[in-house]
Amino acid sequence: AQDLLQPDAAEVVKNLLPHYVGGDLSALCTWPDQIRHWYKYRWSSPLHFIDTPDNACSFDYTRDCHDPKGQEDMCVAGAVRNYTTQLLHNREGSSDRRYNLSESLLFLSHFMGDIHQPMHVGFTSDEGGNTIDLRW
Repeated sequence: AQDLLQPDAAEVVKNLLPHYVGGDLSALCTWPDQIRHWYKYRWSSPLHFIDTPDNACSFDYTRDCHDPKGQEDMCVAGAVRNYTTQLLHNREGSSDRRYNLSESLLFLSHFMGDIHQPMHVGFTSDEGGNTIDLRW
């Protein structure tokens, strides 16, 4: 996907990446999975999923995008929205200094994959597909 970026966007991405990856965004797309259990990033664990009620046929942001404690926007759709907003504000020159834009890019890149992963966007009872028995 990085090859499909417009030249200006590709330059911004390259500048946000650590030098040791040589401008290759895909080298760090798994970073959010690697750090989600670290104490500093434990808060990010619910951002990898969307769990809808078993009887629901569709996703409802207000109903489904929260963590187990009820904190809003704590699902992968909320994460995509949040990190997209952070990066857009940087482009507009109104970025909040609290944000680490390199982390925002890495989280957004990863969560764009998660939101398209069927086992990450499913029913509450199957725990991300972990309770579904498969037979081959």
